[in-house]
Amino acid sequence: MKSILALTLDNKLISEMNSTFAKKRVAEVRTFSESLELIDYFLKQYVPLIVLDIDVLKEKVLHLIRILRSIHRETQFILVLSSKNMQICSAALSQGVVSYQVKPISTENMLEVVASTLKIPIHNN
Repeated sequence: MKSILALTLDNKLISEMNSTFAKKRVAEVRTFSESLELIDYFLKQYVPLIVLDIDVLKEKVLHLIRILRSIHRETQFILVLSSKNMQICSAALSQGVVSYQVKPISTENMLEVVASTLKIPIHNN
């Protein structure tokens, strides 16, 4: 089972994602509300994907991505943001962010992006 870290205040989205992933036994999402908590966890355990909410982090997202990349270069990032923060998102894209999602985000869309990024199945065949 793959691990995903998320720094966001959108608990409903993360809870719905976690429920779907748990039923399929393909991934688990851990949520953080502060960047230091996320960094502390990431220092102890590698994860292939981190979801960062620009609306929570603002310009700090750029510094956080640099820190996390210095710990594990292979980790991929997905950003979630409101349209008012597109300028910050543009700067973050140059740091190797694989995708961004503009709010409001449906659970289904987020599941598709995460599953595609991690190459995990979420649909029954």
